[in-house]
Amino acid sequence: MRAYGADVVFYGADFETSQRHCLTLEQEQGLRFVSSGDEPLLVAKTLKPSTQVIGVQASGAPTTYLTWQAHARRTAPIQTFAGGLATGKPFMMPQQILWQHLDDFVLVDDLELMQGVRLFLEKAKTLAEPAGAAPLAAALRLRERLRGKHVALILSGGNIAPEELTLCLERTRQ
Repeated sequence: MRAYGADVVFYGADFETSQRHCLTLEQEQGLRFVSSGDEPLLVAKTLKPSTQVIGVQASGAPTTYLTWQAHARRTAPIQTFAGGLATGKPFMMPQQILWQHLDDFVLVDDLELMQGVRLFLEKAKTLAEPAGAAPLAAALRLRERLRGKHVALILSGGNIAPEELTLCLERTRQ
């Protein structure tokens, strides 16, 4: 991002702390905060009616799942190493879309996410961060249900630190 002229600020140990800091900077400096989840211009969805869509979230940060299940805002503690899934507060705009279009929702644990990272690397020669490997982790959990069906997985992130990759590979040795 710096190469594109952006000022990059690292702040906080988790997403919520970083977001609060961004909102403070927005007020103090007259900036525009673009939410990664509750941003109208980023949220769009069109489906083939027969397509089943299955959401996936880390069991150690189940806020999105709990909110989807209850059709009401829920919060939960964050106890996952998957930074891209470590949300303690749900984005409500996407939730309204999920309530209408999501067929199922699966929780996967950190070990399953680590196995997804390893499998993407070994079988697809693709580097995924733990959150990006969540769809593969869910597909493996649902393998019997998905057997014989056409399945598409969206790998949405490759932002993994060397230490995280090492941890994934060490914990999932066969």
